[in-house]
Amino acid sequence: MRSILAAALLLISVAAPAWAGPKETVETRTYDVDASTIEDMRAEMTAKGPEGYWAYTTWYVSWSSGCDVEVRIIFTFPNWTAYDDAPANLQERWDSFMEHLEAHEEGHAENGRGAAQEIEDTRCGEDPYAILRNWANEDKNYDSETDHGRTQGAVF
Repeated sequence: MRSILAAALLLISVAAPAWAGPKETVETRTYDVDASTIEDMRAEMTAKGPEGYWAYTTWYVSWSSGCDVEVRIIFTFPNWTAYDDAPANLQERWDSFMEHLEAHEEGHAENGRGAAQEIEDTRCGEDPYAILRNWANEDKNYDSETDHGRTQGAVF
């Protein structure tokens, strides 16, 4: 009897689908910064950066009629083309800036993941658009609380 019960439990655990969470796609885009001074780099990032920001993260959540949820995250970062020719102290400053900038942008990505997870958790039973609006507001609050990453060290 025990072996039959054990076999039945094993069959159930193998047949049960794994709860994998929303499908995620991540894309990273860059724009070139060619300047060689801090002041010129700042000006170029402001001019060339998406929406006037030095970096930007967008996320899109979609779902099917069967509530298969997907989140697409797009990061956009500056790419300093003169890095290899720059003095070591400027490279170090850039590296620190980018580390903090990437961490800040990852916070935006987490909001997108949170929206997708919440929609999946409700099995699309609540208004998904209301969930998206709430998480979009979280993105705005996040930028307000961190001064667009400045309080997190994303300063150059």
